[in-house]
Amino acid sequence: MSRRLGKELEKAPRKPDSKRTGDEDSTQAEKKDSNEHEGSKAEEQTQTGDEEAARKREKEEEEARIEAETLHRELIERLESKREDRERNLGSSEGSAPKGKDTSIKKNSAFVKKLKSVTEQQRDSLGREVKGLNLTRYIDEAAVSIGEAKYKVSDVGCVVYICCLIHRSYADFSPKLLVELGKVFAEGLSKDEKPAHLTQYRTALRLVAELVVCGVFPDRKSTYGLIFRVLEMIVNGDENFIYMSVILSFARHCGEDMAGLVSRKQRQMLERFGFSVPRSNLVSSKFQAACFGLLQRYFGSLSDALVKEHRVLQKMERRKRKAMLTKGEISDEQQEALEKKEKLCDRLLSNSTALADVLDLDMPDLPEDDSLQKDEDAIVVGVIVPKEGESYEDAAANAIWGDEDTRTFYEKLIDLKSIIPGILFKDSEGTDTDAAEKGKEEV
Repeated sequence: MSRRLGKELEKAPRKPDSKRTGDEDSTQAEKKDSNEHEGSKAEEQTQTGDEEAARKREKEEEEARIEAETLHRELIERLESKREDRERNLGSSEGSAPKGKDTSIKKNSAFVKKLKSVTEQQRDSLGREVKGLNLTRYIDEAAVSIGEAKYKVSDVGCVVYICCLIHRSYADFSPKLLVELGKVFAEGLSKDEKPAHLTQYRTALRLVAELVVCGVFPDRKSTYGLIFRVLEMIVNGDENFIYMSVILSFARHCGEDMAGLVSRKQRQMLERFGFSVPRSNLVSSKFQAACFGLLQRYFGSLSDALVKEHRVLQKMERRKRKAMLTKGEISDEQQEALEKKEKLCDRLLSNSTALADVLDLDMPDLPEDDSLQKDEDAIVVGVIVPKEGESYEDAAANAIWGDEDTRTFYEKLIDLKSIIPGILFKDSEGTDTDAAEKGKEEV
């Protein structure tokens, strides 16, 4: 009876423990609340990150807009300043220097010597000297000093300023200065890799162009002809691109007026925010078009040379890779030639990239050599995967031979005595014994 009652009690459903159940429900609720809290926190962090990124983009956009607005204003102000200087120089007097200025030989001679080494820091002091001296008898010497001087590109602005001051008081100064600057280009182009006159070439061409823009040199065929002849001489004769820096400097500093240029970077920035692109009209549009045509031709030749040298460099790298795979090294001559070609390609690439931006032209494509990729594909790295129950050593050995039969053929030599009749070995043993005994007798 008691056993039956016990079994019935065991089968009967037990009443759940209310305390235990309550704890479990509480734990699950806490986990749920925690998960929901973490989820909401992650959403808040994501939202906060998106807001910060949006604010950063807005800030960058506003900074870019301010930069574009500043650029637009500076371009207009610069063109207006050039126009005012040009009008002032074109309307300068044709008479002699005003009376009352210092005619001291010592001071005038000292000033003429200073013109050979003008720097931007001397702008104010030299300007005061020009206004206080009577240079009537020293105009020829002043023109010669400026024409023979080797200025830095950064000092050309100061030289232009001094030339403007002298031109406004002495009408015979500008024709003589044009003759002296023209002598710089009289020797033509040099074939040396680093010509001694390259810096003077660069500054003289820029100086002539800026003096034309500001009205010191008149708008005549002789003046335009000098600039055009120098550019044409470089475009047609600079086969090794030794004068790249001359062309690039001219395009950067004088291209705005001489060729109507606005760099691609500046144009895109202005157009992005709806600003107009100011263009210089201080020089005739006909000359601007001719000048731009020459610069474009030079860029075309430079691009062709870049593509050609890039292909040569790829072939040299391919030969180096093959030599490293077969010999493990290359000769010093090959390494030196490769480094020299790399430097040439880097120089062509950097200059063509800069010139492309100034001229607002597209860079040429530099295609990769397919043979280099084929060489890389030909280098196969085998991965050894042992079969089930096979060791890595056995798998590596089998990988060499291809299969077990080939490996057995080369590694396990056949016992010839088990195949060849013994009588043949007896004759061989007798011959070997006789040879040994004969050797002993000779000794």
